[in-house]
Amino acid sequence: MSMTDPDAEDKSASMANDARRYRVLVESMNEGFAVINRDRQFTFVNKALASMLAMEPDEIVGKYVDDFLDGDDREYLKDRLTERFAGESSKYRLTWTRPDSVRIETVVSGSPLQNEAGKVIGAFAVIRDITREREMQEALETGEARYSKVLEALPASVILMDLDGEITSVNGHAVDMHGFDSKEDLVGRNITDLVAEDRLDEARAHIKKAIEEGEARGIEFGLSRKDGSTFQALIDTTMMYDAGGNPQYMIGVAHNIEPLKRARAATERSELTFRRTFEAIPGPAYIWEKQDDDIVLTMVNRRIIENTRGRMREFVGRSVDSIFDDCPEIRNAIRGTMETGERISFEMPFGLHPGREGWFLFAFVRLTDGVVLMVTTDLTDRKHAEELAKENEALFRATVEATVDGVIVISTTGEIIHYNQKFASMMKMGTQVLQGDEADINTHIAQQMKNPAFYASRHERIQLSGEDSFDTLFFRDGRVIERTSSPLLLEGEKTGRVWNYRDVTEREAIEDALQESETKYRQLVEQSFQGIIIVRADPLGIMFANQVMAEMLGMPVEEILNLGPDEIRRMIHHEDMRAVVVRMDALLSGGKPKTEPLVLRISRKDGDMRLLEAFARGIEYEGIPCIQVVLTDVTERTIARKEIQSEKERAMLYLDLLSHDFRNMLQVVIGSVAILEERNTDPLSRSAIRNIVESVERCQSLISKVRTTEPLDPSRLDPVRIYDVIVDTVNRFRTLNDDTEIRLMVEDRDAVVMAGRSLRHLFSNLLENAINHNDKMQKTVWVSLSTQNSGYSIRVSDNGPGIPERTKEGLFDISRRFGGIGLHQSRQIVEKLGGRIEVQDRVPGDYTKGAQFVIWLPGADAFPLDAT
Repeated sequence: MSMTDPDAEDKSASMANDARRYRVLVESMNEGFAVINRDRQFTFVNKALASMLAMEPDEIVGKYVDDFLDGDDREYLKDRLTERFAGESSKYRLTWTRPDSVRIETVVSGSPLQNEAGKVIGAFAVIRDITREREMQEALETGEARYSKVLEALPASVILMDLDGEITSVNGHAVDMHGFDSKEDLVGRNITDLVAEDRLDEARAHIKKAIEEGEARGIEFGLSRKDGSTFQALIDTTMMYDAGGNPQYMIGVAHNIEPLKRARAATERSELTFRRTFEAIPGPAYIWEKQDDDIVLTMVNRRIIENTRGRMREFVGRSVDSIFDDCPEIRNAIRGTMETGERISFEMPFGLHPGREGWFLFAFVRLTDGVVLMVTTDLTDRKHAEELAKENEALFRATVEATVDGVIVISTTGEIIHYNQKFASMMKMGTQVLQGDEADINTHIAQQMKNPAFYASRHERIQLSGEDSFDTLFFRDGRVIERTSSPLLLEGEKTGRVWNYRDVTEREAIEDALQESETKYRQLVEQSFQGIIIVRADPLGIMFANQVMAEMLGMPVEEILNLGPDEIRRMIHHEDMRAVVVRMDALLSGGKPKTEPLVLRISRKDGDMRLLEAFARGIEYEGIPCIQVVLTDVTERTIARKEIQSEKERAMLYLDLLSHDFRNMLQVVIGSVAILEERNTDPLSRSAIRNIVESVERCQSLISKVRTTEPLDPSRLDPVRIYDVIVDTVNRFRTLNDDTEIRLMVEDRDAVVMAGRSLRHLFSNLLENAINHNDKMQKTVWVSLSTQNSGYSIRVSDNGPGIPERTKEGLFDISRRFGGIGLHQSRQIVEKLGGRIEVQDRVPGDYTKGAQFVIWLPGADAFPLDAT
């Protein structure tokens, strides 16, 4: 008699079949599918869910569900997971937030995940994007119930059939796909009834292959509906076996080609092992594990091995303290994450291998108890982009400051975004008003108007219009200022308004005088420093020209007045003629004068080409509609501006070559020397190689110091209290140099000079020089500030080896290079600030007792205007 329990065998076979069915179905899913542990971390996601969140599966695994949810949804999910971990299944709506901030509305069908002992160890869920597909059924449950629900949730036709092809079970999607009314209408039919007649032979061959080989996948042929119509489908058929390995029945899955392709790709990616997932992390990644009382590096991915040319592989098996002995931030983050489970991230400069330092983002995630994943992301390019943005903003501010017009930018909420000093002086505004808002600004301006009420009303209409504007302001003190404004747009949205103010008092006086009296007009225009002509349009001719205009054109006034239309046109460069005609037509049609000048290329009588800046307006002269033109010769100014720009671009090119191309070549040298050092065991050779590396690193440091001179020229000079900058710099150097005593003596704590950020750079250079060139065991630096004449004297002294007299003479001579880049920069800064710098002996007559650098800077009140 057999002792085998037939029921137990059937149950075991059923469980094995259920597992195989479950795997086939999950891997064929086109909906999102995820598994999380009790810490709410993803341990598995399929490609469909990763695509839904615009990420790759390996980017999601290890992250927390809360990373993709907002506050309300986090709390809601917390309640649902409490139910889940209590063994309950449920179905609910949940809104996910992708990394690009796009929100995805989904229906989540979740169930508890149990181990063999029946203990809940996590949860899994089918997640459907309800913006594109119909709502999925409730989540999978354990055993046969789980299989049934997954079957119904799949957006594909699933048919179970015996070995003869007779259908024994179907899901709802199969009923819909083949156009039947119910599952009962399909059960009992032969699978060939659902195949197009012209593809029956292929279907039979497909079934035969599945029986013989265990499966037949990826076969495309036509299926039929109840009404006789056909459609193309992709068929996967899998043979299911009993515990004895005997064929039992077949599962056929049919779905549209494109969804099947996505499901197949998801299946392939979901089968990646943990190692493959780890290797796919785009940045350098490390696995740290707690072993006894230490934390040890147990794994690194291929990216970090490539980035360090294999050096990092040597560190596997070593402790975190031995690897990052000089980086407490990383050590503390690894320990903190491992102990508390808190996710930690921060940015800092870091070098993956010698000579290659950049900005990196470090992220730390606890995978399981005692295991921490550390991933680094290179932010160097982003940092460079941010620095470039800051430089562009500084250039914009410098440009605004350089303009002759007053400029102020105000947000739609009334906040003052920016203004230049010309605006403040033009509107006679103090700091208190400028620190207010738009209402304070307008109140201050209105009080200076001849008609405050009209000004307020006009300003309000401009704000409401949203268009460009032009108006003229008449001040009580007689000034006339033209005001233009334009909306400030950011990505097509109005964020504020830019106001431009130009003092045209002198020009208005000239124009008014011209209209009031011909005699007064001639007197004014003849005394003007600008060329003035009156032009008739039809026929084209010049009716008036002053003496300055005659000098500009190199011909007598009488000859100008007798110029014919063709002669006038030949004087104007042909490329500028179109703009001249357009502006003349606009003015003669009653248009308002343009606030921006028209720059023309004019040929003098002697053939010399001159650049003239022209302002024009329509007038009536001797009863004829004419155009009055006021011209300024800007040839020399334009040439000078171009020459300055050319020199600046050339200097920037050299600086860029030095800081990028040369630095890159030095990096190649360091990399090559590192290889030589690794392969060379001779102590003398390794010492020489180390000297090469140190020399190259000093070159890189020198390049970095040269780079810092770039922002010195365009820096704006603002009032700065010397005491604050000295104290801050001294405290910083005290912290960095434990072996140095820095003594500070200040006579006047309220000393103010016109400097800006360059003053801090100056003090840093001098302190660095005093400390780095001091070979004493106990270094001492004295810093003093005192009043001298109409400025202030700052002295930086040290007890170092001192500077011989023959070296002092050329210390600041850049061609002799005695003083190094830091001292040359210091001299440039001091001269820019209108001061002077010199070097002396700390003890007069004995240079061996140390050096003393003496700087004198003018006080803010005595600062020379031309120095700005």
